[in-house]
Amino acid sequence: MAHPHRVSILFLCQPTGNEGPLAAQLGHFLRPPSAPFNDLDSITTELDRAVSGEYDGVIFPGSFFSDVFATPVREDVLRRCRARELRVVFQVTAHSFFSKMPILFLEELMRRLDAGDALNFVFGDGVLPKDSWLARLARWPEQVYFTYSVRKKDPVIETLHRLQPFVRERLFFHFPYHLAFGDNHLSCHEVFQLIERIHSRVPGVHVRPQYGCENFDPRVDPTLESEPLYGPRWAHFVHTTRHLAEVDTPIEVSVIIPTYNNRDYVLNTVRHLRRQSLDRSQFEVIVVDDGSNDGTEIALRQDLSHEENRFNFKYVYSPRLKPRKMGDANYRAGISRNLGVKNSRGRILCFLDSDILTPENYLSDLLLQHQNFDVIQCKRLNLIEEKSNASIRYNDINVQSDIFSTEDGYWDRFHKLSEWSTVPFFWKYTCTYGLSVPAALFKKVGWIKRGFVYYGFEDVELGYRLAYAGARFHLSPATTYHLFHKTERSEFRNSDYLRQSLLAKTAQIFYLGLLEKDVFTHFRGLMKEQNPLGSAVSALMKKMGIHIVPKFLTEVGLALHNRRWFMWRLLQKIKYWLSLDSVVSRLQLWKVTLLLNKLLGSPPLWKFRVATGRAQAKLQLWRIPVLADRFIAALALWRVGVFIERTSARLTLWRIPVLFGLLTGRIRSLAWAMSYPTRKVYYFVEYQLRKRIPFNRNSETVCED
Repeated sequence: MAHPHRVSILFLCQPTGNEGPLAAQLGHFLRPPSAPFNDLDSITTELDRAVSGEYDGVIFPGSFFSDVFATPVREDVLRRCRARELRVVFQVTAHSFFSKMPILFLEELMRRLDAGDALNFVFGDGVLPKDSWLARLARWPEQVYFTYSVRKKDPVIETLHRLQPFVRERLFFHFPYHLAFGDNHLSCHEVFQLIERIHSRVPGVHVRPQYGCENFDPRVDPTLESEPLYGPRWAHFVHTTRHLAEVDTPIEVSVIIPTYNNRDYVLNTVRHLRRQSLDRSQFEVIVVDDGSNDGTEIALRQDLSHEENRFNFKYVYSPRLKPRKMGDANYRAGISRNLGVKNSRGRILCFLDSDILTPENYLSDLLLQHQNFDVIQCKRLNLIEEKSNASIRYNDINVQSDIFSTEDGYWDRFHKLSEWSTVPFFWKYTCTYGLSVPAALFKKVGWIKRGFVYYGFEDVELGYRLAYAGARFHLSPATTYHLFHKTERSEFRNSDYLRQSLLAKTAQIFYLGLLEKDVFTHFRGLMKEQNPLGSAVSALMKKMGIHIVPKFLTEVGLALHNRRWFMWRLLQKIKYWLSLDSVVSRLQLWKVTLLLNKLLGSPPLWKFRVATGRAQAKLQLWRIPVLADRFIAALALWRVGVFIERTSARLTLWRIPVLFGLLTGRIRSLAWAMSYPTRKVYYFVEYQLRKRIPFNRNSETVCED
């Protein structure tokens, strides 16, 4: 097809009646409605954002042809697109074609197709493309494609059978997010079942997500800037490349660190990067401040004041229109990493969290490993709270005493892998706490998706696309340390209930954006509505004119709805609490071991053993056992044993142990026979529970900003 493969939709104005009910779920309007987006300056800014994100084109909704835009304005906008080498896609709903729109709209749309632009014809909600219009659109087979926006009660199978082959070959699917009770949208479970039916009952139709763009998520805060366009507030450059650094001088590695109100930790992370053995002219560090208000910028300026002309460093500040709180729809870790990429010039992109300590050879080893691999991730060990401060150094950390395990050993199992890509679903371990990838490959697969504005899965989704593109994955032997994560910085306030809720949101974004079977089957437990109680109460209260839902219903609803998962989680915690590792950690028995090692290692105990051996040799103590053997032989004590055996044979005392052995053997046989059906019942119950729990223990692949 001639249309671009990665496009950015432009929010222009409020939908008109001609757009129809599909427009709202496709994002054909700017929120809030009080701020219409129809002036040239605003549109030009959005076009520049698309260029900065290296999009191939932009989508204009059907309202672009409405009376809001005069013809000269439209022509000016399209000229600006061509000047920026952005392909144009017009996304028009079936309602626009078959409503009472001016005939001029249709004529202009045909002219745009003749000029080489593309058309995405969206249908659904009972309105299908007419054969007469399809005959006209068949003139541009390489520029026209179709999107079926599916609702809950749509006769999908029958509709697909009625479509012409011309439409089926160019067909994509849009499944709006199922957010609340009674919204008439399919849940992820229903989407999966529908896709299975389509593939089995409608030959020639392959269910694919929207072409080139992400699903529009109405939960996203309207004030969120998803494609920020900011350059460095201030920067330092190595003296030899200072004048050409921005344009002409490429470097090997760009280390990108997003941060939000994490001043002390990010200072330590940057300090460890300044101690790298790699030549400083070969790498740069880019800190993307995601709207911090804790003095991060001032602290970094002071700490780097003496590094001018000696260190490649950029500080990029991305302001927020309003303050955020943990767990809301303003999580911009992935968006901040994209902003760092826009300001980078390295051949390799190295993503680090703002609380990671790296060894001195981290970047130099990274370059060597990238000669054979594309995607490289380091090992991460968690530091205890007592050791996590702004002054702790990498070489001062004791692995035996300063490290603790989290997430039931999930990452420990990953770190023990001999080869990353050999395990099933290997992409699920992708995490940007310490991930590196060539910049060209990162941009080729489509950057980090902007729709992940809740905690979790934005890096796993990137890993899936990298794996699908054939990238070679490698687990680096390098070990990094993760500073203790403070409770006040937790997106889910260290609550399993809220963590489950947040992961369910992003897991569904993950699946609906790709519609891949592997994603659904592996994260099946997260693909269901996570708060039906709160959703149902909310819908009822809205009908009564009340728009407030008690917050306690969130956790209560999750606990009731996901009771199997919470029972499993509780059992896992009890199991870990009773385990040897947990007991050793709580009682701090490792201190006893260290003390014994020091006590046994500090005195020269081997000298005592040598002295004892010499004393035995001098005193000839070896003669004692020899003398005892001779004494036993002289007294003929062996005759006593022979006499006892003959006596027991006469009295048939041997029957006693034989009888005892037979009895115990029968008891053991009976116990084994009883244990077999018991094990069968146990394994059956365990299998049923694992199949039904709405959370997969292997799906806890998340990291925090």
